[in-house]
Amino acid sequence: MNSILGTKFKVVSGYKGQAQMMLAMQRRRFTAAATGLLGYRERASGLARRKKVHLLLQLGLTKGTSPALHDVPLVMDVARNTSSARCSRFSWA
Repeated sequence: MNSILGTKFKVVSGYKGQAQMMLAMQRRRFTAAATGLLGYRERASGLARRKKVHLLLQLGLTKGTSPALHDVPLVMDVARNTSSARCSRFSWA
């Protein structure tokens, strides 16, 4: 993500599951997390409805069909340049 999008994310490990991760994010110990759609539905959808979390990107070749993902872009759609978009497409192929 950092090389494709120009972000400066740092990996934080040590959380034993989605519940602990979401609680730590609510307590502002970190500001972003990667999770699958199932984890989002189980843990974060209520937070999203209350505007406590925001979905930034989808990883994959095609957009998800969930209504929650309707306006969430694919990584390759916001890549810094054509080369980065190709790299993202290749990663998910």
